[in-house]
Amino acid sequence: MAAHASQPADLDKSPERQLAPRLIVVIGASTGGPRALTKVIPALRHDLPAAVLVVQHMPAGFTRSLAGRLDLLAGLKVQEATQGASLNCGKVLLAPGGHHMAVGKDGHVLLNRERPIHGVRPAVDITMASAVNYFGRMVIGVVLTGMGRDGTYGARLIRQAGGFVIAEDEATSIVWGMPRSVIEAGIANDVKPLDEIATAIERAVQNVAGI
Repeated sequence: MAAHASQPADLDKSPERQLAPRLIVVIGASTGGPRALTKVIPALRHDLPAAVLVVQHMPAGFTRSLAGRLDLLAGLKVQEATQGASLNCGKVLLAPGGHHMAVGKDGHVLLNRERPIHGVRPAVDITMASAVNYFGRMVIGVVLTGMGRDGTYGARLIRQAGGFVIAEDEATSIVWGMPRSVIEAGIANDVKPLDEIATAIERAVQNVAGI
């Protein structure tokens, strides 16, 4: 796990320090995802120069408590996404259960209750595709543990646009379905165990942004 994971949870969460991002990280997970997210999100540096969107397959009513728990653990500000929410560096937005989450043409969050994709709502593919539409190549896609293939289509769009894709390895995945689909499709730039995902994200942010 990244060395900066021990930073105080409230460090630099002031809105005054949040900046409009030129780069975005989209993380998708399903079965085993809440556990994985409690390892990845708190390990990210509090001043990450990117916005972060998280899609966890979860029914309505459960994502708010997950966002609250992650917020207590992390240096980044974590919130359940709301309609029209702004994207900021240093802030993580979690898709609310029962809603697809997209990046709108104005760079703000759009939520909808359109039909499920792959049998799920929220779907990772929708968030990744919209992120590519707005940010172009400045997108990092992360596919964590989960059943099915949600995230494969979105990850392919990210790669085609020139972005970067990270997948969790088989050994640390509770269910190696979503990451496996991405890896077997030849889309993943990097495959890492869970405790190395945060470091891989930070390295990808630096490389993609040219920092």
